[in-house]
Amino acid sequence: MATSREIILDTETTGIDPKQGHRIIEIGAIEIIDKRMTGKVFHVYINPQRDVTPQAYRVHGISRDFLKKAKGFREYPTTWTRCVNDSTSTRQPERFTELRPTASQSVQENDGRTQNSGG
Repeated sequence: MATSREIILDTETTGIDPKQGHRIIEIGAIEIIDKRMTGKVFHVYINPQRDVTPQAYRVHGISRDFLKKAKGFREYPTTWTRCVNDSTSTRQPERFTELRPTASQSVQENDGRTQNSGG
């Protein structure tokens, strides 16, 4: 029987409108193999190099001052790619943001800006 590996992820962003250039500021992910959590996690804060909207701050409580210590989005692709390689699927339980199929493509095309999933 083939092993099924999934990555479930959650993100936080600077705001909700991709047309205004909002960016991902936090990525959290867990690994599930054959419908069981393995204990492997991925978690990073990302410096968006822009303000967090007051509305977004009320949702997640992450301030721009806190994020100033974090690395930029372009500094994480290798780490993220290692996390999601060989996954059956990578999904987020919410409809707002969408990460591209690979972190390197996301970095090249989006530089951490949020993408509307069209949902």
